[in-house]
Amino acid sequence: MSADTTIRGTGQIQEDDQSPKFSFKSAKDTCTRTFRCAVYATLEAVVPEVGASMSSVEATFTNARSVKTELKSGFVVTDRDLQPEKGGKGVLTVTFERSGGTSIYSYPDESNVSSSAVSSDPTPPTEYGCEWTEVSKPIEQNPYFATIATDDALLALVEDALNERDAAKRAALLDKIAAGDALGTALYEKKRKGETHYTIYAPVAEKISYSDSDPGTNGCGQIEAPPAEIGAPGTYSYRKTADKKHWNGTRWQRTEQWTGADVWDSDLYD
Repeated sequence: MSADTTIRGTGQIQEDDQSPKFSFKSAKDTCTRTFRCAVYATLEAVVPEVGASMSSVEATFTNARSVKTELKSGFVVTDRDLQPEKGGKGVLTVTFERSGGTSIYSYPDESNVSSSAVSSDPTPPTEYGCEWTEVSKPIEQNPYFATIATDDALLALVEDALNERDAAKRAALLDKIAAGDALGTALYEKKRKGETHYTIYAPVAEKISYSDSDPGTNGCGQIEAPPAEIGAPGTYSYRKTADKKHWNGTRWQRTEQWTGADVWDSDLYD
């Protein structure tokens, strides 16, 4: 059927606003395109055949969005779904596939990164940096409350007073707290107002490196010092908290991060 026939009559075929949708994987790239028409029969007459190229479908559906040649190259129809809608309307969903790793947008396996896909530009130098991130801690761990931080009995009284609904019983608990330590009363008042946590800042050291071959990743969680080139604050203990790699189409980028703390418990972390 000609392109003219596909869009004329009592309704025109239109591609959805959110169409096309691409997914690029190492094994297989997929694309889903959705078309609607006020007349179901119009769509029914132009359902593409399995194996048809994306370019030929665009030529048939003249109101379809035009996709860049390098993006749609190699895609063929693998599935069609035609559904009726109220009022005699119809919706046609067409799925396209192609083998993965053939697009500049694909995420490659180590085995299919060809030398032609690697950038001829000089490899960027390794980047080093450090920033500070917020960490929320329970208010009773604030240095202001250091003298009562290990007084489990007093802390339990504070929690009991906060949870007690009976005014007389709560007053009796508050008397016990005040007799124990004035800081207990201060802690109760702050928590009663919703101040249950306070904020400190911890350093996060970062290294970003670039390479033409897959750099791999080494996992996270271990206690270790960040590279000296970062110049991270030396008064902290560091644990590796991020190690990720990313292929940008021509080169690999690896990002590693180490987060600092006053101390990392060696019984819990390697």
